[in-house]
Amino acid sequence: MSANSGLFHRVQAWQAPSCAYDQYVPAPVPTALPDGRPLFRDEEPWPGI
Repeated sequence: MSANSGLFHRVQAWQAPSCAYDQYVPAPVPTALPDGRPLFRDEEPWPGI
């Protein structure tokens, strides 16, 4: 039995939370904020730099 075998068994016994992604439903990526302002602007942040 090697020194790493105990670590391997501990890693296998770990379980991810059951509700990890259950509450998220697929939805389109928003392109505007709730007040109508665009989420992404095409202008250069610091022109001339």
